[in-house]
Amino acid sequence: MSKIITHGQWSLACFPLGPFATNAYVLWSTDDQSREAWIVDAPFGPGPIGRFIEAQRLVPSRIILTHAHMDHIAGLPELCRAWPEAIVHIHHAEVSWLGDPELNLSAPFGAPMSIATPRTLSPLFLAPPTQAHGDSLPLHAQTFTIRHTPGHSPGGIAIIAPDLSFALVGDTLFAGSIGRTDFPNSDLATLAASIRRELYPPALPPTTAIYPGHGPATTIARELRDNPFVRA
Repeated sequence: MSKIITHGQWSLACFPLGPFATNAYVLWSTDDQSREAWIVDAPFGPGPIGRFIEAQRLVPSRIILTHAHMDHIAGLPELCRAWPEAIVHIHHAEVSWLGDPELNLSAPFGAPMSIATPRTLSPLFLAPPTQAHGDSLPLHAQTFTIRHTPGHSPGGIAIIAPDLSFALVGDTLFAGSIGRTDFPNSDLATLAASIRRELYPPALPPTTAIYPGHGPATTIARELRDNPFVRA
């Protein structure tokens, strides 16, 4: 069951899917006559995403993966089959993880998964950042900034709408928590530094809404006040 959140002309549909209740998002502008949309993350069982997109008559132009752990990539082949022209984005450090069951953690969880590199893959952060904080991608009349937020995994990213006061942060920051750092290639100090540098003020204002990879939405103000893992 999707939940639709609005930020002015922008709509964001959230889909908690799969055995890990991984949040996938569909983002689009209601003012855009072309109905262009982005899909953020690709959990197990992405059928509800496809049915929603078809019902809303949206046209996915990009599939953006916040990182390459299995619960965020398992549905990628199905989504790529449905929209073969959609550009797939992931941090370049985790491109090889798609096909590596050890790195994407599917082997340790007992279900080895190897996903072929999508034909339309366009890795992020291959060149020097185009803005102060990282790569940028346009959608309708808005430019979204991609910020590198390693720690939970080396190629973790957050998608920021500087003018719209919301961010999709994957498994970097949760309501009252943070992404796990007990996995191989995870590091608590690195994740805490990413949150303070890229999400906490002055990087983002306290009013910024945060949409995480698991669990409910939160705000920067709430995490500054209550998060027990990363203090202001």
